[in-house]
Amino acid sequence: MNGEMADLFKDSILLQAKIYAYCYQGALETSEGLLEALEEKWKKAFFHIGKARNAYLKANLELHEREHGKWKGFYANECLTDIKHTAWILEGMMAYLRNMGDGPYFCDWQRELLYSAEDNRITLLTNKENHLTDLAIFEEMEKEWDH
Repeated sequence: MNGEMADLFKDSILLQAKIYAYCYQGALETSEGLLEALEEKWKKAFFHIGKARNAYLKANLELHEREHGKWKGFYANECLTDIKHTAWILEGMMAYLRNMGDGPYFCDWQRELLYSAEDNRITLLTNKENHLTDLAIFEEMEKEWDH
């Protein structure tokens, strides 16, 4: 296919397939995260929920990337499924899981991910640096765990 037929395919069938695939991945990761949370495996739960968030954001991006021509802004008020809202809710869940699992000072996971075993126990290191945000912690987990 080429021309208008290729665009029509990308705007309809291919778009729907990508959205379903990303949302399926998001639902699966959310389920895995909830199972880990039930067992109080907070760090693993946080990681799965972060992956779910990213899957929903990818679905939302695919949706908006297919806006062109007279369809520009077509999905701006995409309120029936509101994929970006799902990602936002998952960010809130990430914050809750980190609150449950990262200790009272919010630096344990950061030390485990970024510091050597010898430096991991030195509290002063995290007193002179800003604590990583939830999303920054997730990105460090991705580097370490997603090979």
